[in-house]
Amino acid sequence: MIKRILFILCAVFMFLNISVAQDFSKNPNLYWVTSNSTVTMYINTKSLEYNPSTDTAMFYVTSAYPADRCYYVSKVSINYARNTLCHSNTIKYFYDNDSTYIEIPETKTIEIRPDTLGEAVKNTSAILAGRDAKLAEYKAQQEEQLKEQEKKKKEAEEKAESEKRRERNNRIAGAVLSGLGGLF
Repeated sequence: MIKRILFILCAVFMFLNISVAQDFSKNPNLYWVTSNSTVTMYINTKSLEYNPSTDTAMFYVTSAYPADRCYYVSKVSINYARNTLCHSNTIKYFYDNDSTYIEIPETKTIEIRPDTLGEAVKNTSAILAGRDAKLAEYKAQQEEQLKEQEKKKKEAEEKAESEKRRERNNRIAGAVLSGLGGLF
């Protein structure tokens, strides 16, 4: 009997000490990126935008800290060419009440280091945005536009050269004809 009472008391004590985490798995817009002992990170796929001309992606990241019973939502910009991550407009929410929050207006740009949470966010966002395909398509379009510009430039140069030859030939023909006109 004492064992049962102790077991029930232990179970109640453990239940009361469990930190309740926010369940982000039910949000279809949040894509899990990575987790460690203190934080779990998600990318909001609905907010993800990629610009191949600047090789930059912008999106929102949710960082959940179950032990602290809070999570942060930050606007993130990643420049893949420069290997930098900028986060801004961060808002801290508390698990107990989503309507209670703290705004953190600080903007921070960091270099993304290997084997870090930042690198995991960078790599996952590149995959979700289809960066490789979009960047390759953009570069192919740029190359095609450059070829078209070079072709037009070459055609203009050839036309100008042809015009110069025609004018020179007309001058020579005029000189010859006026020389012949003086003979008669």
